[in-house]
Amino acid sequence: MDKSGERENTMTTNYYYEGTDYGTMHPFHYDFWYHLLVPWDGLNWCMLVCLLIPVVVYINDRMHWYDLR
Repeated sequence: MDKSGERENTMTTNYYYEGTDYGTMHPFHYDFWYHLLVPWDGLNWCMLVCLLIPVVVYINDRMHWYDLR
């Protein structure tokens, strides 16, 4: 309400939040990879282990394929 007690016209007020830019939050932008890897912590080690497990299993299967016969 304004000073005279009347309601404010809400149709002319813009309530759109313009504070966050989400344009860099996709894998084709360098900021995506920079901020994914720069604060290296425990979650990055978990991601690395989870990505390497299938590779190790595949290499192990290829090396020992003759044992399955």
